Amino acid sequence: MLNTSPKEINIPQKALVVVSAGTSDLSAAENIKSILPFFEENTTADDTFCAFTSASAVKTLIEEYGVYIEYLPDLMEKLYMLGYKEIIVLSLYLNEGTEYTKMLNMATPYTRLFKELQITKPLLSDSGTAEELVKILSEKHKKDDTELALEISENLTVDSLEQSEFDVEIFKKGLCSDSDVLKLFLKML
Repeated sequence: MLNTSPKEINIPQKALVVVSAGTSDLSAAENIKSILPFFEENTTADDTFCAFTSASAVKTLIEEYGVYIEYLPDLMEKLYMLGYKEIIVLSLYLNEGTEYTKMLNMATPYTRLFKELQITKPLLSDSGTAEELVKILSEKHKKDDTELALEISENLTVDSLEQSEFDVEIFKKGLCSDSDVLKLFLKML
């Protein structure tokens, strides 16, 4: 006889949701998905998921490439239905802006469904982390710290569409797949 007492059923409690605005660019989407194992190994979450805030990017990836990445609201519903209690939303955004606000507006209504819902701030919202990012990227790309810092700061002042394109370029080039950069995202937890 199968014993199914609650003590023997392993129900996941904590999920890490790695969120990006999303892109229909296949290489950038694959780079974003490729970082999930790093977070699985370096957090206490039972499970790790990837989600986009762009429904059109999710649709394009499925229809054109057969690549499936969750749409954030759908994933939040799914996690609730699966019985998760704690959700950590790890933002892959570089700065606060329209795209980050869109993600907040999608995620915060789910606060009432979970025991705990934590949403990280964008990577460059902390000046120390911003300086570390400039140092890491300048070493990787053999650019002068000042030149790269200027390039990043210029991209922090553009409108949300251009910022989103800058974020996609960062992921397209695999810059955020670097373990040193991923460690900076972990600092935001």
